[in-house]
Amino acid sequence: MRVLIAPTAYKGTLTPLQACRAIAAGVLKVYPHATVDLCPIADGGTGWLEVWAFHYSDTAQRLRTPVRDPLGRVIEAEYLIASTVAIIESASACGLHLLKPDERHPLKASTEGVGDLLKAVDRPPIESVWLGLGGTATTDGGTGALRALGFQLLSADGAPIPVGGQGLLKLERIVPPDPMPLQEKQLILCADVRNPLCGEQGTARVFAPQKGATPDQVDLLERGMEQLASVLRRQTGVEAATLPGAGAAGGLPATFIAFFNATLVSGIDWLLERVNWQQRLEQAHLLITGEGQVDAQTLMGKGVGELVRQAVASQKPVLVVAGRFGDGWEQVAALPGVKLIAARMVAPDAAPADALTLASAQALRDRR
Repeated sequence: MRVLIAPTAYKGTLTPLQACRAIAAGVLKVYPHATVDLCPIADGGTGWLEVWAFHYSDTAQRLRTPVRDPLGRVIEAEYLIASTVAIIESASACGLHLLKPDERHPLKASTEGVGDLLKAVDRPPIESVWLGLGGTATTDGGTGALRALGFQLLSADGAPIPVGGQGLLKLERIVPPDPMPLQEKQLILCADVRNPLCGEQGTARVFAPQKGATPDQVDLLERGMEQLASVLRRQTGVEAATLPGAGAAGGLPATFIAFFNATLVSGIDWLLERVNWQQRLEQAHLLITGEGQVDAQTLMGKGVGELVRQAVASQKPVLVVAGRFGDGWEQVAALPGVKLIAARMVAPDAAPADALTLASAQALRDRR
């Protein structure tokens, strides 16, 4: 029996690779002679670097560089170099996980650290940069990253605007540096959401509350996004306000597409195309995947949902091992050949890895 194990991160508890190993332990409890094919996944957010380090373990070099965190404090962030490709993760520099709950300042949080990471890889022999988007504490439209790369963000009187989303209402002009950074480099933005920059489904209204923004702050950030979109439209012709995906990572793609002609892609698709996924799925007798919470959003572009869809289309049985069930999980369970189990229900008092192992084993025994 060949089992393909491909979970994403169980946010706040297990990384994709840790989840892989915990599920594999459960498989081997029931099928000790099974072949387990570990394929940790990420769609751009949490675990992006770890996943690529695993898949490119023979070629990737793990390096560290000083960057600014969301509040401007200097920390170290990791990035990967694989031949002519640099792989970086926005959350490693401006992630929400870097802040304590009482440190969340959605109006001040900045993406300057992402710019610091880009500066670190803006050198030979790098030809392509794969930037994973997600899990950020920021809603500044990527303006902090531009600032770190040498851009000037100016108000009507020519003064620099304040750092973070709070300054965007004053933004009137963006002045690129000379020479421009990242010249002749392909910049790939990898995300798992298609939200635009502005509007009811935009980055401020949908994601800023998750980063600690109050309703009044959400309104301010929304107006700031509208102002940023207006400036980008006037200076570059890019319609960021309605561009699908421009609202990822607090709007970071908007400015990167406008000034660097960056390409925005599905993070999970970008990964699967490069890890021989189709062949591995064809060879498997069973796919096991999972994430921290399975709910209605699982099938809305998330990595786990895409794996489930592909396995169902290939008529492969699927076991989804969730940390817990959320509203709408029944939509996943209703798909043909798909079984779900929640680790929290199986082993509520066990450590996260142990609960995942126990839940996987129980589900496999039940399907015998």
